[in-house]
Amino acid sequence: ATALDRDRYARLAMDNQALRLLGSVALARAARGDEDAAALSVLKLFGSEASQSAAEYALAAAGADGLDWPGFSGTYSAQHLDLYRSAWFERYVRTFGGTIAGGTSEIQRNIIAQRLLGLPRN
Repeated sequence: ATALDRDRYARLAMDNQALRLLGSVALARAARGDEDAAALSVLKLFGSEASQSAAEYALAAAGADGLDWPGFSGTYSAQHLDLYRSAWFERYVRTFGGTIAGGTSEIQRNIIAQRLLGLPRN
């Protein structure tokens, strides 16, 4: 692997850990009845885009083999074992739904800009 590849994979590992920690904070706050919609927007935006980046890197690393179906891309979710047999391309394409469901990434950015950063509405 090249230095750029190692850097990308290190970033993915750090993003994964950051998401786990942000999720834990959000759960703890919700348990106390202190939900912060803007903070949840950050978590949703970061999570959906990190998932998309991870799938994109994996597809690129797999090369042409990433298009094979059925492929073996590794487990994605314990509740969706059928994705274990999908190609990396299919997994990558499915990530676009995550950037739309629950509010598009653009909407999440607007919420963050207004509620966290205090920027005016466009």
